[in-house]
Amino acid sequence: MHYASLEYDSNGKLITFTENWLENAGWDNRIAKHELRINSDNTITDEVYQSFNGAELEFYQTRLIKFDDYTNIKEYGNNEYYSSYTYDNKNGMFKNVHAIEVLNLLSEIEFGASIYGNKNNVTSFKENGDDIVNEYYDTYEYTYNENNYPISSICISQRIDGSDQDIETIEYFYE
Repeated sequence: MHYASLEYDSNGKLITFTENWLENAGWDNRIAKHELRINSDNTITDEVYQSFNGAELEFYQTRLIKFDDYTNIKEYGNNEYYSSYTYDNKNGMFKNVHAIEVLNLLSEIEFGASIYGNKNNVTSFKENGDDIVNEYYDTYEYTYNENNYPISSICISQRIDGSDQDIETIEYFYE
């Protein structure tokens, strides 16, 4: 099990979030605290502190989050590892969700923006870095409804070295 606590500044901007993994999550009661600093160049600096099994929080790493606007994450990472995304200009499945940028920050850390969506739809995702054994690249092709929201997509995921490929079809339902 996993939950997050959020802290906002007086202007309503997320400045800190703390993730807590309980024993049954398999992360040894891990806590990760993210202190966010909004920069003037449309980026966010994420200073990460971690604790395992009730120990004091210790500095772990600093990451930089780049946006193409304040809702679509363009890049996320540090000098050793990063994820990068490209987007279409159509409506993402969560476009009208209040505070989607906060959900995207939380989802990027755990699952990647491509799973939960953004203002627009992810068309490619690349993950690489010094410590990643299997670097991979995903591409997404969409079919849209009359309002330019996706109704289906095909995700092609492949290792950058070309050694493995997986194709997944996703259907979107709106109520």
